[in-house]
Amino acid sequence: MMWDGLTTVSDSSSKLSLSRQTSNTSVATARSGNSNRSVHSERSSHSRHSQKPTQNAQNAPMPPPTPITAASSSAHNKRKSYKPVTKKSTENLYYNYFTEFLNNSKESDSLIYAATRREAWIQYQQSAFEGYQSDIAELWGMMALRFILHGALLFSPGSLALKNSSDTKNVLEFQGITKEQWSWQLAFDFPDAMVYGYEWQLGTVPQSRGGGGPANYIQVTGKSLDKLPFSDNYFDIISAKCLWYLIQSDQWVPLFKELRRVLKPGGYIETLICDFAQINPNPLEEKYWSRLTNALRARRMHIEPSQHVASHLNAAGFHNIHRAYTALPRAWGGRVGDLTDLLTMFFSTTLMIHFGNLNNEERKDYCRLMADRGSGAKINTAYKFMACYAQKPE
Repeated sequence: MMWDGLTTVSDSSSKLSLSRQTSNTSVATARSGNSNRSVHSERSSHSRHSQKPTQNAQNAPMPPPTPITAASSSAHNKRKSYKPVTKKSTENLYYNYFTEFLNNSKESDSLIYAATRREAWIQYQQSAFEGYQSDIAELWGMMALRFILHGALLFSPGSLALKNSSDTKNVLEFQGITKEQWSWQLAFDFPDAMVYGYEWQLGTVPQSRGGGGPANYIQVTGKSLDKLPFSDNYFDIISAKCLWYLIQSDQWVPLFKELRRVLKPGGYIETLICDFAQINPNPLEEKYWSRLTNALRARRMHIEPSQHVASHLNAAGFHNIHRAYTALPRAWGGRVGDLTDLLTMFFSTTLMIHFGNLNNEERKDYCRLMADRGSGAKINTAYKFMACYAQKPE
C-alpha cells in the first residue's frame, strides 16, 4: 500500500517512531499499534510534541512523542523576547523585522492562523508582491516547518548537549531558501552555542541580505563545496536541511565527506528532505511536475533523494543513521492540513520557479491549481517528507 511506512501529519491521533538505519537494513518506518499506517496527532493550539531520539538499541523504535497538555500549553505558547543584541543588528532592517516578528508570535500561531496564512500566500503568489509581503511569506514558511518539527529546529541527540554543556558548542547551518532566518532562529534557540550560517552561492537560490544577526551568529559565504572554509573537527552539529534541492546526485557523497571532516568525532549531521514527487499525484498539476522533474534530470539531481541519503551517509563514513518519514497532506487533513498546505506551497512554488523556469503567468496558474482543494483532497495528495540524522564515529 502506498501509505505503508509513512506518518501522516493530520488531525487524527497515533504515534511516531524512528528506527536506526544501517547499510544492511530496510527503510525505517513509522507504525501505529494496529496497522502499518500511522497518523501523527497535531491537535488545536497546544498540539506540539517533544521528540527525543535514542540510539541505544539496534532498530529500536523511539519513544512516542509526549503531547503538550492544556496545563502546560501556556508555557509553550508564551511569547519570547528577541531583542537586537549587538550594534551590528541595527545595520540590517530585515533582522530587526525578523526579531519584531518573533516578539509578536506564539509557537501555536502556525496552527491557529494556518488557513489565513494559506489564503494570504495564494494572494501573494497571484499578485507577485515584493518587499514586505515576500519577507512575511518566507517567515510563515519557516515557522510552519518549525511547527512540524515540534518547535525544535535541531532533532538529533547532539541537540541536547547544546543546552546541557558548560562549553561553547559550534553549530553549522548550511543555508538554502530560508537563508538567515533559519540560522538566526537557531542562534536564538541555543544562545550558549556559536552558530555559523554558510551560504553557498550557486546562483539557483536567492542571495542572503547580509549583515545583522544575534551576537552568537556568524555569516560565512563560499563558492565551493570541495573545501569548506573551516578547520577539521570544528563543529558539534551540522544542520544541512537544504541539500535535497541544491546539489547534484554525484555531489552528495563528496559533500558528506567534507562535512564529516569539519564535524567533531561523535558529532551529528542533520538533514531534511522533501522528494520532488507527490504521493497520489494530482493530475491537474501533472504538466508542471513533469516539467520540474525533466529539469532536475537535466541537472543530474535526485528526483527522490530520500531513497538515497542513507547510503550516501554510509558511504561518507557516518554511522548511527536514523530516518523518519512523514506525509504532508495537500488540501486535506483538517486544520493541520492547512499548515502543511502552506508549507508545501512555499517550497514547491519556489522550486518550480527556479527549476521549472515558470514565467509570471505560469506561476499564477500553478498557484491556482494548488489552491483548488477539491481534486487533491479527493485522492489524498501528499508530499513525502523525511528527517534524518547520522553520527561521525568517535
